[in-house]
Amino acid sequence: MNSPNSLAFNPANPSIWAAPCYAYNPNLVPDKDLAKMGYNRKTMLAISVIQELRDTVVERGLSLFILVDGRHRAGKSRLVYLLACIISRDFEKNPEHFMVKDAEELLTLIAEIDAKKIKNPVIIVDEAGSALNRADWQEKVQNAVIKTLNVVGYLHPTIFFCAPLRNFILKGIRDMAHVYIKVSRNSKKYASAQVYRMSYNSLYNKQYSSKFRINFFGQPIKVNSINVSLPPKNLDERYSEIEMARKPKTLQDIHTEAHQMQVEKKRVAPDFDGMVEEVRKDLKAYTAHSSHPERIKINAFAVRAKFGCSLINAQQVKYLVENKVNLK
Repeated sequence: MNSPNSLAFNPANPSIWAAPCYAYNPNLVPDKDLAKMGYNRKTMLAISVIQELRDTVVERGLSLFILVDGRHRAGKSRLVYLLACIISRDFEKNPEHFMVKDAEELLTLIAEIDAKKIKNPVIIVDEAGSALNRADWQEKVQNAVIKTLNVVGYLHPTIFFCAPLRNFILKGIRDMAHVYIKVSRNSKKYASAQVYRMSYNSLYNKQYSSKFRINFFGQPIKVNSINVSLPPKNLDERYSEIEMARKPKTLQDIHTEAHQMQVEKKRVAPDFDGMVEEVRKDLKAYTAHSSHPERIKINAFAVRAKFGCSLINAQQVKYLVENKVNLK
């Protein structure tokens, strides 16, 4: 199996927008038809990856949840914005309408999508859009994403979730991902995206990943990375306008969180010892489905529901209990 070092995708090239991933036609064969259009091999492969993402939703009638991470200013938000514009004309026409920053906006949007029967909608949930408590924010978004897939799954949505670091994302959100994209930047001219297929094994409570593979002229190709150049000027300027419009709300969220932190300091510290002992008295009520006799696992959400504490405190209780009961 061939593994090209990197693929090249330059969206600033006007002819890119005639590619089948944008002007979708199920009768087109990506590798052969792109070759006729004069694309070089690396560009054809890169477009074929995007084509495959779209085929997952449009041709096979599935929903798609894509997790994207990368350090600050790596270009992940712009990359996701670009992909959304390429695979959805509805998004390109009105991008700010399909870019949400919290669970409330997402639920409002899916209600509208359901009412209007918008087919194959593309939605972007960007953690950079919220400065509020990350754990609580992610938990609400996780529940909203589940509702989205349940309510408008028949319309085959694509949801992009952007965050600075995958390991900081709640496990429930990570486990839902069908595709994971790791974005980095080693040049001002382009961002590098590593694309992985994700699969979750509920029996072992474990997620598996594999490098993205496509068929190219009948030959299986493993895609190591895609070098994506800057978006066309008109798209880049529009994204900058959306980003600037978000800043006042983000700054307000920062002030709100700072005030909440001051309030939290005045509260009595949680009784971790008491909560740990109560959980140990009734382990069965708090045990996770993936737990087994040799390695007990505690469900942090069950702890939070019982004691009404924050998710962070519930995870601390989970950690302390597991250390005690699994101590040999």
